[in-house]
Amino acid sequence: MRERARLVVATDRDPSIPRRPLHLVIPGALVALAALTAAIVVVWRTWWTESIPVPTAGWLLVICGSIFIVATFLFSYGWRLYDVKGAVLLTLLLVFFGVAIVAILALVLIALKEADVDVGGGGAGDDGERDGGWLRGLSGSRDAGQDGPVSGYPTCPSCAYPVLPTSEYPCPRCGWPKRPGDRPAN
Repeated sequence: MRERARLVVATDRDPSIPRRPLHLVIPGALVALAALTAAIVVVWRTWWTESIPVPTAGWLLVICGSIFIVATFLFSYGWRLYDVKGAVLLTLLLVFFGVAIVAILALVLIALKEADVDVGGGGAGDDGERDGGWLRGLSGSRDAGQDGPVSGYPTCPSCAYPVLPTSEYPCPRCGWPKRPGDRPAN
């Protein structure tokens, strides 16, 4: 790998060669990493914090995946010194591993969510809810009782928790509404 890196840098610095592979390698790698990171954030916010609806997440993952594939090809094309066949093979390998990382993360988050495991390490609240622990800031949620309701979020009319409960999805803190037609306790 170091030998390939030296060859790419030497090719880039050689004035007799008109092509500059580092102009593809570095931006391609940075954009591919950014797209992979964005896909991981979408997966996290969809299947752990549930702040992105699944249909929206699907489109966002398609967009992130497309950007990742194109950027990975640009990186591979420069890394393989403009060898298209080698670039396609390297792109397929890198895309396979990138998709595997995102898919494994999604499956782990879904399994942890189904098992109701607290990955935040902060412990459970009084009624057994997940409070997010040290990961609370990443999820975009916090306990509404600390400083009042979270601005911009709908809140439970019974306990002011930042969620709008319905009969189908009751409030995770107080369980309101217990029955259809319940009125807030306030």
